Amino acid sequence: MTGQRLLDLRQAHEHHLQGRAPHLLARRGFLASGLAAAGLAATIGNAKAFQVMEIANPFPKVPERDGVLPWRMLAQVEGDGWIEPFRFAPEIKALNGTEVTVDGYMLAYDDAPKQREFLLTAYQAHCPFCMPGGMTSMIDVSMDLPVAVSEGIVTVRGPLTVIEDEGYGLLYAIANAAPV
Repeated sequence: MTGQRLLDLRQAHEHHLQGRAPHLLARRGFLASGLAAAGLAATIGNAKAFQVMEIANPFPKVPERDGVLPWRMLAQVEGDGWIEPFRFAPEIKALNGTEVTVDGYMLAYDDAPKQREFLLTAYQAHCPFCMPGGMTSMIDVSMDLPVAVSEGIVTVRGPLTVIEDEGYGLLYAIANAAPV
């Protein structure tokens, strides 16, 4: 079911792009190619320029605090789920089925002022189709009662499900969650 939600969001994004003028998309691709070529030209001759560096994420991330599951722990996953199966750190597997408290940003599935189901994310969303941090920075949340949509950090508590058997979709879910 979580894979279906992600597929629905992807299809909505593709539908959204279909309404755009083709020349705008082509111009955007042309500009991106030009910027990439300029960056490559600027680094030729400097071997260190091709080292992989950690890039600062410009989007606000949830700060860590005591008693709350840190997102950096949930990021301890190897594999891509398609070519290589996901391999969760033992600390994550041990959390499966346990009550956790998580801080995050709410990404609502629709425009309703109150939500029972939403994504809880480690980063504030800039676009519902382009989440920074990838699959390890999202949790599918189902609340017992609807809660008001918030642009700030929300805290939920409930049993964490580690989704190991799904090749396409989300890795984490909290059902029967309650606001904290």
